[in-house]
Amino acid sequence: MIHAKSLIYDYETFDSEGNADGVVRALDDISVDINRGSFVAILGRNGSGKSTLAKQMNALLLPTSGTVWVDGKDTRDESELWNIRQSAGMVFQNPDNQIVGTVVEEDVGFGPENMGIPTEEIWVRVNKCLKRMGLEPFRYDSPNTLSGGQKQRLSIAGILAMEPKCIIMDEPTAMLDPGGRREVMKAIKDLLAENLSVVLITHYMEEAVEADYIYVMDQGHVVMAGTPVEIFSDIDMIRRYGLEPPQVVQVVDLLNSKGIKLDRSILTTEELIKALCQR
Repeated sequence: MIHAKSLIYDYETFDSEGNADGVVRALDDISVDINRGSFVAILGRNGSGKSTLAKQMNALLLPTSGTVWVDGKDTRDESELWNIRQSAGMVFQNPDNQIVGTVVEEDVGFGPENMGIPTEEIWVRVNKCLKRMGLEPFRYDSPNTLSGGQKQRLSIAGILAMEPKCIIMDEPTAMLDPGGRREVMKAIKDLLAENLSVVLITHYMEEAVEADYIYVMDQGHVVMAGTPVEIFSDIDMIRRYGLEPPQVVQVVDLLNSKGIKLDRSILTTEELIKALCQR
């Protein structure tokens, strides 16, 4: 679905008077693959390049060198930008920055309307996406009355109405309480059940545990790549890049150090409970 090869992205810096005074390399020789229907998490401390990479996947930013293909289309091909952004929808950290309608159902229909979709088809999509995101009871409400988790699901519904093949989420749960985070993660699982690709940038390791594959970034580089078990089994390496392993992984590590030997592939509370009960 998304293929980046030898991706480099530089941006200019400016002094207080607005004069260019240097160049910063935000992404340095990045190569990643997002398969169709897969769930990929991107991790890294602040300033590691995660959000910059996400914007490359949606052609909001273009490579300085190297290439990014989205659904087989080169992001540097200006004639394909509309198709690329339709194929790979973007959900941002703050849903308030993405919600434009005064009524929930109008907001979901905004994207398809801009695409020139016929009115009858727009309403079919609106009804479908409201149902998928569990927002039917709120269709006539103002978005301002929704909870944080509901607002983020509304943002997702608005992207879904444009029928993308991939959704890129840039820390969509960062501003939510635990209940809101659970709502969004359930929505992600629903999308995966329909064979959409999902790219999740997150600071929450418990969310990354659910992914099929993980990339860890640091200072513009991909420094680790693998399945959740492969990534989180190396606690020292994860901490070297400014991240804390999921709590369950830390508990398993502590128990092993105390002589209670457990498989280091355990990543979830359910798996830990089962392993302890078996002992």
